[in-house]
Amino acid sequence: MLRCIVLYRTVLYRTKITKVTMEKNIDYSRPTLDMANIRSLNSRVYARKFEERGESLFTSEQSKVMWFLWHNDCMTTTDLSIATGLAKNTLSVMLERLERNGLVETEDCSQDKRKKFYKVTELGASQRKLGEEISAAVGEIFYQGFTDSERDQFERYLKRIVENLRKADND
Repeated sequence: MLRCIVLYRTVLYRTKITKVTMEKNIDYSRPTLDMANIRSLNSRVYARKFEERGESLFTSEQSKVMWFLWHNDCMTTTDLSIATGLAKNTLSVMLERLERNGLVETEDCSQDKRKKFYKVTELGASQRKLGEEISAAVGEIFYQGFTDSERDQFERYLKRIVENLRKADND
């Protein structure tokens, strides 16, 4: 466990410096490490579920993008970056692959030719049910052993954490 050590004062004795400290057993890193562990394990379980199904035309990482496009008519790279948390350069490569595989297509913006809108194709839309089934299966694993009220409470806590982080990000 990491400890937060607070330095109270430095005491000088002749030429020797002695540090007097008070230790607090506060582990600020643990929630961050837990969240990183959850994210990593969740990604691996998703990837395994996609491999097991074998009929998916997109990867578990690409499923983040597909999910937002299934639930929105069309989105720009910036919209998708904000929604998924993926960097624009990572997202651009992912969108190119999805477009090459026929799952998404682009439309130029009539007001601003520099903007491209991405939307799912008919083939991409046909993959929605599979993506939702895999997501539901991972969700069942994620919440195994939780009561409905525990799940709801946990999700409320997560929303508060997200709100706190967004507020700090905007400061």
